[in-house]
Parts: sequence; C-alpha cells; structure tokens
Amino acid sequence: MAVSWVDAYMDGSWTDDLTPDETPVVTYGLLVQKTRKWVTLAMTHIPGKAPYWGSLWHIPRGMIHNIREIETL
Repeated sequence: MAVSWVDAYMDGSWTDDLTPDETPVVTYGLLVQKTRKWVTLAMTHIPGKAPYWGSLWHIPRGMIHNIREIETL
C-alpha cells in the first residue's frame, strides 16, 4: 500500500509564519489492518501459525489523504 498523509510536526525555530506545512508524505508498506480510526502498515512480515509483523506504522485516518494499492501478493 502507498498511504499519502499529512504528518504532525514541531517547528523549533523562531518565526512569525504560523501557517503549517500541509505537504503530504507517502508511506509504503504491507497492510496489516484498517479500522475506522487507524491504518496500520508493516515494513516486514513473517507468516505462519503466529504471524509476526515488524516496524509497524499506525497512521490516524484523519491525517490520510489517499490510500493506493500497489500490488496484491
């Protein structure tokens, strides 16, 4: 999956510009689950009786602009 979303961030410098940067980031990964509130992607997966997921990204649905399927395995 390719998930395009606007991430939260902190600007640690002095500024008079209060406009947040809404440039989306794109995160690529294996879809673990989609709920009403979250999309969870994994960077690695070990299949089997007790599957293991590695390097999970939990992205709030309210921050997501677009979800695109890249390939189905």
